[in-house]
Amino acid sequence: MPEENLSQLAPNLSLAYRRLQRDWILNRWLPKPSDLVPGTRMPSFDQETIANTAASIHLTGEPREMTEALVDYVLSLGAPTTNVPTPTAKTESAKAAD
Repeated sequence: MPEENLSQLAPNLSLAYRRLQRDWILNRWLPKPSDLVPGTRMPSFDQETIANTAASIHLTGEPREMTEALVDYVLSLGAPTTNVPTPTAKTESAKAAD
């Protein structure tokens, strides 16, 4: 497939946090996406597939934990960040004004 068409195949993951539920992704979609969307290009991600894929790229850990971490990452894409005050450094001129 030409590279310019790849974006048409994948969903916009920056919308996932608004549209998807973590439990649904983990327990319904990833294990067998073709059950929900016949003909989808999305492969199944059962625990054996995840373990084999992780091993092939030298990752270690429990397949379920790796899957949960991936889902959490996807759900964080595009999500608004919490307003945390950032420390502000005073410039030399501001320090002198104090």
